[in-house]
Amino acid sequence: MYHVDAYEELENEHLRRFEEYTKIKNILYKDNTHIEYVNKYLIVILQAFVEGYVKIAFEIYIKYVNLNRINVNCINRYLLTLTLSKELTTLCDTNKKSKLFKRKLPEDKKLHLLARQYNFINEYENIQNHTVEIRSEDVTGFNLLFPNSIKRALFLLGLDYDWIDEYKCILYKIINKRNDIAHEMMGDEVEANEYNDLESNIFKIMEEIKLLIYLSLKNERYIDDS
Repeated sequence: MYHVDAYEELENEHLRRFEEYTKIKNILYKDNTHIEYVNKYLIVILQAFVEGYVKIAFEIYIKYVNLNRINVNCINRYLLTLTLSKELTTLCDTNKKSKLFKRKLPEDKKLHLLARQYNFINEYENIQNHTVEIRSEDVTGFNLLFPNSIKRALFLLGLDYDWIDEYKCILYKIINKRNDIAHEMMGDEVEANEYNDLESNIFKIMEEIKLLIYLSLKNERYIDDS
């Protein structure tokens, strides 16, 4: 069962990253009386920890959806749109000329748009029999630390996305503190309570994404139920 394999991969990836993160944290905390100062820089590692995991988690989900070898006509509307993103982008490209017209025509974008629409409709029955092949770069090819980026990826995959709003402040706080360090604006030290709150919420985000992916694969929510 793919949902079991996917969950195992997600768990192993989470455990590997958590152990590495904990090891670095313990080294930095050891014999250090300025924990608040250390926390400020540990946020950079925490940021990389969650961003990397989210990206890999989505890639795992895409891999196992693709492994099911489902026909396009059986996939849910979200993944159908994602699967046909290249075709839909071409359909809307006013600079794309249609091969339907053999002879030279006046520059008429509306005419070519209609021709592309005709071609798409004409080919759609054939497209429906294609096997779903989602490209991971269409989902993970951008910064997955920003709340709207995570929400966008969840939406594209047909997974629940409204919950991420609860963590907007946490994610932006990490982003802002990381940017301060990157631009040598050292800012304030991070107290233990504040850091523990950031860390706890980051772990919750990762758990939520892991659970969403597991349940979607287990319950076959990628299948069109209309």
